[in-house]
Amino acid sequence: MDPKLRNHCGSLPFQDFEEAPHSQKNLYELLLAKTRNPEAPYNASCYPIYPGWREYLDILHLFSRFYDQTGPLLHSRALHVLAAT
Repeated sequence: MDPKLRNHCGSLPFQDFEEAPHSQKNLYELLLAKTRNPEAPYNASCYPIYPGWREYLDILHLFSRFYDQTGPLLHSRALHVLAAT
């Protein structure tokens, strides 16, 4: 991982970006530290998973199953409608 490569390209450093939650800033700092030193300490309790994470994953799983079952039908229907216009 190259720390110079980044998606945040605003004028402010990521740590000063008000919209980023404190936990995300801490995780970012941990990842930077791990790129410099893979043996850097990690304490999982400092990076809590947000409330509702399990329900979110359940919904994604259900959507994936729904799409697997209906995706071919939806695609063929869309092509049929496009062909008719």
